[in-house]
Amino acid sequence: MSMTISKAILLLSIAWAVYVLWIVPYQNGLLTAALDMQKPGTNLPGSKLVPARHHYTGVRVLDNQIKTMTGFFWPALDGSRADVSLVFLEIATQAMATWILVTIESLRVGNKGKWYINSVMIAGVLMQNLGYGLIVPLWLYLHLAASSTINTATAAPLISSNPLPLLTLPLSTILAFFLPNLLMSLSPPHRFCPDNSTKQLYVAICQFWPVLMSVSQFILPIAISATTPGINALSERDKKLKSLKYLRRSYIFAFASTTLSHFVAVGIPLLAYLFPTLFSPIYMRQLQLSNVFVPKSPLPPVQSISTFADGALTFMQWDLIIGSLAVLVWALTLAIQAQRTRLWAFEWLDGLLKAAALVCVSGPVGAAVVIIWERDEMVFGLDLAREEERKSR
Repeated sequence: MSMTISKAILLLSIAWAVYVLWIVPYQNGLLTAALDMQKPGTNLPGSKLVPARHHYTGVRVLDNQIKTMTGFFWPALDGSRADVSLVFLEIATQAMATWILVTIESLRVGNKGKWYINSVMIAGVLMQNLGYGLIVPLWLYLHLAASSTINTATAAPLISSNPLPLLTLPLSTILAFFLPNLLMSLSPPHRFCPDNSTKQLYVAICQFWPVLMSVSQFILPIAISATTPGINALSERDKKLKSLKYLRRSYIFAFASTTLSHFVAVGIPLLAYLFPTLFSPIYMRQLQLSNVFVPKSPLPPVQSISTFADGALTFMQWDLIIGSLAVLVWALTLAIQAQRTRLWAFEWLDGLLKAAALVCVSGPVGAAVVIIWERDEMVFGLDLAREEERKSR
C-alpha cells in the first residue's frame, strides 16, 4: 500500500467521519437530544428514570460538556441495551490500544520536536469530545506526512531516548483507563457505587482518561528514576535493547486487551445465535451480530432517531469502524514501507491474509498492534545483527 493511497484513504476517512459523526447526528436529532442533557431537571436516556447529575467541577462550560458526554454514554452503561453495551466495550478497548500505539510513536526519537505528533494529551481530549473516528485518522495522516520513522532502515529513529515511559505504559493504562472504567461499570447499590449520582461521577472521570494517562506517564517515570539511581545511565545499545524489551511488553498488553474484549463483544452475539435459549427474548434482537456491528445507512433521506439509544448505537458503530480501520491502514503502511525492498507478491498476500485473521481475533487495532510489533522486531533485529557483524570483524 503506497503512501499516497494511504494518505488518500485517511483523508476520505476524515471527511466521512465529519459527515456520519456530526452532520447526520445533527439532522437526525441525536446532537439536539444530547445537548438537552445540559438542561436542569433532565433525566438520563434509558429504561429507568434517572435524574442527570448537574454539578461536577463548578465550571459551567466544563460541566455542560461532561453532562452531555455522560448522557451520551449512559445507554451503554445502564444495562437496558445489550447492543449498545457491546459496541461500547469494543470501541473503548480499540481506542485504548490505539492510544498505546499513539503514545509509543510520540516517544520515538524520530518524532522528537514534532508537536502535532507528540501532543498526545491534547489529541486525546479532542478524540473524547469530537470522535475517535475523526481525530485518530487526522493524527495518523499527520504522522504519515511528517514522521521520520516511516522509511527508516535502522532502529535509531524508533528507539526512545528514555525507555522508562515505555516501561510504565501498561501500568499507566491500567490506572488511567481500566480502573475508572471498572468503577464506571458498577451498578448501584454497590459498596463503591452507592447510587446513580456516583456512577455518573465515574462516567465523567472516564471522559478524562487520555489526560489521566498522560499525567501517569509523566509521574511514573520520574518516580522510578528517583527511587532507582543510575537507571537512565544507558549506552545507545542499551537504549535500543531496553526500548525493544519494553515495547514488547506494551504490545503484548495492548493485544491481550483487545483480544479479550473482542472475544466478549463478538462471542456473546455468537452464543445468542447458537444457543438462543440462554438469553432473554428481550435481548435476542439486540444481540444479533449485524445489529451490534453494522450501522444503518447514513445516506439521504436521513431518518429521525426513534430513541436516543438507537442514535448513540449508530454513532458508536461508525466511530468504531472509521477509527479502527484507519489504524489498520496506517499500520499496514508502516510495515510495507519498512519491508518495501524485501516483499515478493506472495508475501504481500500472506501478510494481508494474516492481518485479516488477526482482525477476526482481536479487531482492527489488535491486528495493527501485531503488525507494528513485527515491524519493530524486524528493524531492531536487523540493526542489532549489523552491530554484531561489525564487532566480529
